[in-house]
Amino acid sequence: MQLGKQAFPEVSEDPTFIVLKDYDEGKALFSRYGLPKRYFKLFLRFHENPLVSNCTGKLMKYVGPGQENSEKTLVMLFYPSDYTSLEELEKEFRGLAEERRGDEYAFLMANITEEPCKKFAEENGIRAKKDPTLQIVRMKDWQLERFAHQGPFTKQGMGGFFKSWKEGSVQKAYKSAEPPEPNPGPVYKVVGQTFADIVLNPSQDVFVKFYAPWCGHCRRLEPVYEELAKKLATNERVKLVEVDSTENEIPNTQVSGYPTLKLYRAADKKHPVTYDGERTVEAMEKFLKENSSFKDETKTCLLYTSPSPRDLSTSRMPSSACKKKKKKKNKTNKKKKRRKKKKKKEKKK
Repeated sequence: MQLGKQAFPEVSEDPTFIVLKDYDEGKALFSRYGLPKRYFKLFLRFHENPLVSNCTGKLMKYVGPGQENSEKTLVMLFYPSDYTSLEELEKEFRGLAEERRGDEYAFLMANITEEPCKKFAEENGIRAKKDPTLQIVRMKDWQLERFAHQGPFTKQGMGGFFKSWKEGSVQKAYKSAEPPEPNPGPVYKVVGQTFADIVLNPSQDVFVKFYAPWCGHCRRLEPVYEELAKKLATNERVKLVEVDSTENEIPNTQVSGYPTLKLYRAADKKHPVTYDGERTVEAMEKFLKENSSFKDETKTCLLYTSPSPRDLSTSRMPSSACKKKKKKKNKTNKKKKRRKKKKKKEKKK
């Protein structure tokens, strides 16, 4: 006991547990003798990792596959290898960790090019090219969930993000490739961050091909799908796009196999129509016609019969082709009336 007092003068006469560490303050004391065993377990979990850890396999196991729910939620700060304000960034992040530290969280700060974090970032579409990125990551119901910070990298800014996340007001982040530039078509490439703007555009029907680069069926469909896109390229009422599902996550979209074809109709974007017919130009074109949001009010002609552009903001406006048919019909009616009049005159004579 005398040796204990010399080595650890802060220890009282009460039984005290000491955890020795090679990080942070070097040791931690637990002297709450008589408390339930679960409190001691919480104390050990609280100190099992440094306040801010490097990228280690020990931490990454908390968000690895095969888990229903994470034992710890990771608060992960990634920075590019050439980031110049690293010292200030670490100071602010450690301040956040000191305030929010708990047995259910682990704080991690790492160069995004370091393994195993590099692999994790690539698999989940996390990027830090010029600026850092702060992510809260956890496993929930067998699924990986990510939440991304959008504000300043100060203790206050990151703290506000953490608070909003705990309150449930932060939307989940989804994996997305970088938008392609240029993107000329006729099959337009869509990524996660452009999906809403292009596919959910309420002024167009959008036919979407979800594919995987390694899929043989997808490669066979590619020239057929492109031929269909070229055939309909002059029609502004419909657009054909493709999404690489290995690089992009689309919320509320189930893709069970490749390729998957879905028509997001202008009239109902929330309930896309899945195409499961023959993968031919004729069959897919027929499907698009039958499911068009822009059938003419008189139902005499379909949207896709006319290549001429029109104002897409008025979805019920008949196409120019339909208008021409109506004009021809009116001319025919006038001729018939004239003939009838002539016949009546002839009878009177």
